[in-house]
Amino acid sequence: MPNSILHILENKVLPLVLRDGLQRFVVAQPQLQQMRQYQHISFKSKPQQGPRKGMRTYTFSNVSAIWPRDFLLETRAPMLTFVLQGQADLNCGDYVMKLPEDYGVLVPGDVPRWSGNTDIYHLGDDAQRFSHTIHFVENSGSLHVWMANQQGNEHTTDNVSRLLVHNSSLLRLLEEMQREFEKKRRRNEEIARRLLELFLLSLIRDLHEERCVYSFAQVSEDSFPGQTYNSIVEAQKYIQRHLHEHLTQDKVASVVRLSRTQFIRCFREETGQTFNQFVTNCRLDRAKVLLRTTNFPLTFVYQSLGYKSSSHFNALFCKATGMLPREFRHNETLAKNSPENATENDAA
Repeated sequence: MPNSILHILENKVLPLVLRDGLQRFVVAQPQLQQMRQYQHISFKSKPQQGPRKGMRTYTFSNVSAIWPRDFLLETRAPMLTFVLQGQADLNCGDYVMKLPEDYGVLVPGDVPRWSGNTDIYHLGDDAQRFSHTIHFVENSGSLHVWMANQQGNEHTTDNVSRLLVHNSSLLRLLEEMQREFEKKRRRNEEIARRLLELFLLSLIRDLHEERCVYSFAQVSEDSFPGQTYNSIVEAQKYIQRHLHEHLTQDKVASVVRLSRTQFIRCFREETGQTFNQFVTNCRLDRAKVLLRTTNFPLTFVYQSLGYKSSSHFNALFCKATGMLPREFRHNETLAKNSPENATENDAA
C-alpha cells in the first residue's frame, strides 16, 4: 500500500488538529448568509441555477440529489475535507468558499457540495488556482478516502491514493461530529474536536494494520501497448480505475471524447469484448484477488466493485468460476494451507 495517505494523516492532518483544534475548521451551510461567522474565510456568491433532481434509488456513491447545471450533489452522509497545499475553491450551496492551506471543512449530508468534475470553469476562470486536498466520505458502508488537485481550471484525482476502509465506527464518528455542530448543545465544539481526533487516530491505526483496500487499480502504463494516445486504451484505464462506480458506455465515451456509436464499435474491435463484458470481467478479476488475499466481508467486496446486489454479484461470479464467492475463498484458503504448499514454502 502506498504510504502517501498514511504519511499525510500522521505528519500533516493529525498534528494540525492536535495543535489548533477547530480554529482552522469550517462547517458548510446551504446558504452564503449562514457563513458570515467565518470572517477569516473568503467567499464568493454563486446563485444556484437549478433545478434539483432527486435520486430515487440508493446509489453506490450514496447520492440523494444532483444539480446538473451547477455541478453540485447532495449525499446522505457528511464529507470531511482538508486543504494540504494552496487554496481550494469549494462550491457549496449558493457560494464558493476559498479555503486556505491547513484548513478543514465538514459538509453535512444535506448541504449541496461540489461534484468533483474535471472542468471547474464554472467556479470562475482562474489560471493561477492551485490546491492539494484530501477527502473522507461514506461509500456503501465503508469510508472512502482520496486525494485531489485543483490546477488552474482543472480538477484531477490522484487515483494511486484512493482507498476504502471497512470500519463502520469511522462513519459513526463523522455522523456524531455533524450532529454536535447541528444541535449546538453545551460544549459541542469541544466534543466535536475530540470526535475528530478519535476519527483520525482510528483511521491511522486501521491503515497501519492494513484494514483497507484499494478499489482503484494502479494501472501500469506497461500493461497497454503503444505510447501514443489511444481512446480505447484510455477507456480501459479509466474503467479499471473506476470499477467502484456506475459505469456506462455514454459516460466513458464522453471521457475519451468519442461519440457513443464510435465508442461501441471501436471498443468491440480493439478489445474483442463488448463494453459490459469488459467491465464485468475486470470486476470479477478484482473480486478474485480480494477474496484470495484479504478477509474483508463479502458485502464489502461486492460493494467496493460497484455491485449493489449480492444475488447479482453471486450469479455473475458463479457463472464465471463455477462456484460462489464464499466457496472460492474457502478453496483458496485450503490450497494456501495445504501440505504441498507448506512444503514449498519451507523449501523456499
